[in-house]
Amino acid sequence: MKDLDEAYMIEQGYIVKNKDGSPYRIPENWFTDSLLIDFTNQEAKNWWFEKRQYLLDIGVDGFKTDGGEMVYGKELVC
Repeated sequence: MKDLDEAYMIEQGYIVKNKDGSPYRIPENWFTDSLLIDFTNQEAKNWWFEKRQYLLDIGVDGFKTDGGEMVYGKELVC
């Protein structure tokens, strides 16, 4: 599922990118090689929450998105 989700995110442009347009991947730590979803993109945000709706339905109150401390570079684009 992870690979399919990543391929979809890239295809739809739901990710944070490097200046050259390539997908930004977290360079180190336990998030190494992970993509970052662009939560400024409303379609991306809707997609992300739709995939987790079942958790909201069972009473989950919130989500902790983590790993931002491993985002390096001033030339990243959404």
